Amino acid sequence: MKDLADHVLGGNRFAVALLSGATADDAFAYAFEGGFDADPVALTRDSADAQLEVFALPGALDRTVHHPVGDIDGATFLRLHLSDLLLHGWDLALSVGGDESMDDELVAIVW
Repeated sequence: MKDLADHVLGGNRFAVALLSGATADDAFAYAFEGGFDADPVALTRDSADAQLEVFALPGALDRTVHHPVGDIDGATFLRLHLSDLLLHGWDLALSVGGDESMDDELVAIVW
């Protein structure tokens, strides 16, 4: 379960770096730079807050993101990242015996 939580944290950091103009390689390096050994809840909250900030910047959804699949716009990247977060949120809930139900509207948007 820690590996999955670390993956989500790393993915959040990766998203911030990519949307800030980093190459995929630099974004991967940034994702690991902060480490994963501090308070996992605080780290995840901080990374989620950073994501909200960068995705909310003017023009963020129109800018080019240098994703490993190729150059895509920020809106496409947001959809990819949201689908990843939705899937891994379900996976984490399942692994700890939590509520694994998903919001139908959100699933439809991501789908």
